[in-house]
Amino acid sequence: MPGRAPWGQAGTKESGETLAVNNRPKVLRKDLTQTSTLTAGESETVELYAPSGSVYTVKGAALIAKPPSGATGGTHFFQVESLGKVAVLLGRSDYTAQVKWNNGHFFTANQTMEPAEESAAIQSFYGSMATADEPVRVEYYNNLDVDQTNERTIEFLIEEVSY
Repeated sequence: MPGRAPWGQAGTKESGETLAVNNRPKVLRKDLTQTSTLTAGESETVELYAPSGSVYTVKGAALIAKPPSGATGGTHFFQVESLGKVAVLLGRSDYTAQVKWNNGHFFTANQTMEPAEESAAIQSFYGSMATADEPVRVEYYNNLDVDQTNERTIEFLIEEVSY
């Protein structure tokens, strides 16, 4: 276009248009498993951020926490948030059972499963997104009467798209 600087031409980075620089998505496995002892009544937060210039979308996941031996009361649970703000999944069990999400559904969560309908849970969780500024956040709450000494498995299968 006459009179327009070359860096402002349509189709250039400086034109203000969004340009795909890598339209071949990558599939990655991210293991964020926690192994440290978690004190009774405490929680831990794990955040998964995409690199700058990319977006992560959750395509699969495993969340597993067994109750520690010696527990006689309370609950423990995972809560997942997309883009660091939007709650997409909650699984809670009492002191007698593990919390286990794998293969697109809760195998065990004997107190609460939200969303309760499996297809809604899959759609909600497996569309979760993370950017360089807003993570997929997994919170584990140990509201049991003993310290959590078992590992908390947190694994993701993600799609990374660069822009």
